[in-house]
Amino acid sequence: MNESAFVFEWIRHGMLLSLIVLASYTDLKWGKIFNWYTIPGIFLGFAANFFEGHLIFQKFWNPLILQSLLGFFVGFGVFFLLYLTGGFGAGDMKLAGAIGAIMGLSFCLEALVYTSLVGAAMGISALIWHGKLWQGIQRSVKLLFGRREEHKEAPITIPYGLAISLGTLWAYWMRVL
Repeated sequence: MNESAFVFEWIRHGMLLSLIVLASYTDLKWGKIFNWYTIPGIFLGFAANFFEGHLIFQKFWNPLILQSLLGFFVGFGVFFLLYLTGGFGAGDMKLAGAIGAIMGLSFCLEALVYTSLVGAAMGISALIWHGKLWQGIQRSVKLLFGRREEHKEAPITIPYGLAISLGTLWAYWMRVL
């Protein structure tokens, strides 16, 4: 790998870490994941992968930009399906898409696995904290079999942007460090 491509790789890593720190902070403070950093993260991820791939492979369409596009569509797509169920926000899907765009498909898949583990642990912890673990298990089983119920009380929520960020950091730790 030439020096310029190495610089773009570290730019991507810096973008990823900045993105997950911002997402964690804003999700914890305001309960939101904002467009002002997720959308630029998507486009900057495409750009960094394009230029790094062009420097390495000397081609317009190169494996890195292809991995970036696939990573975006998988990360965004998984959370889009979850968004349609009403359990996740649009910020979650844009954040997952940005992570995929920055780091590519294989990293995105690993981050999604670790994110699901972190999210499950956070969800179970929140249910235990509120004394509603059994009700949460019953509701989850009903959802698995396609039975949706109206809730009489406000649902217990967790800051899933934090779960995405921690899952991504876990994937980063396992892969890079």
